Amino acid sequence: MRICIQCNERFSGRSDKKFCSDYCRNQYNYSKSRYAEKDILDLHCRIRKNHRIICNIYKSGCGKIDINILKGLGYNLEIVTGINLENSIFSIYDISFKFEENYLVFLHETVVKK
Repeated sequence: MRICIQCNERFSGRSDKKFCSDYCRNQYNYSKSRYAEKDILDLHCRIRKNHRIICNIYKSGCGKIDINILKGLGYNLEIVTGINLENSIFSIYDISFKFEENYLVFLHETVVKK
């Protein structure tokens, strides 16, 4: 008799069998992959939050915004999706900007053709 590594129930079968049923095997593998992807999902949520904040400000017509106000809105200055080191231009998906003194200055929005 062996013990299922998912539900800890006793079961019989092949000597190399680890799970008592397909359900337990699937649950075990699902939970393993879910934890492995958790960091990626968390980062993606933070990127989307930054994009939502910056997109709302950009679409309001504001040309630049104080970094402290941006932080107060929940913007994380360390998370971007693109960096052009040569020109110090950053982007989050389709919106490009740069930092000047204590301000974030919007440059442009990239229009993606569908």
